[in-house]
Amino acid sequence: MYLFEYQAKDLMRQWGIPVLPGSVAITGVQAREIAQELGCGPWAVKAQIYAGGRAQGSFSDAPRSGGIRFSDSLDDVHYAAASMLGATLVTPQTGAAGQCVSAVYIEPQVKTQG
Repeated sequence: MYLFEYQAKDLMRQWGIPVLPGSVAITGVQAREIAQELGCGPWAVKAQIYAGGRAQGSFSDAPRSGGIRFSDSLDDVHYAAASMLGATLVTPQTGAAGQCVSAVYIEPQVKTQG
């Protein structure tokens, strides 16, 4: 069974499991609108592919940028989403072929320790 992160979070919400607010976008403009609706940032912009390791992954046209990016401004959210959408993300789980990013998930950034 394959689930995108946003689909898994929707299922958790349906069962009353607490998850961060967020939504899926298929354009940079839509990503910006979602971030604006969520309120003040920073925000996480997360590539949606059927694989883990997105933060450690890379895009062929931007090898040092992973599939999870943090944005402090609405313009940054738009840019991050637009640059991921349609690009191929290669992670430890995808193999060298990678997977094309057709959607991104926008949610508030949560700082963690460690």
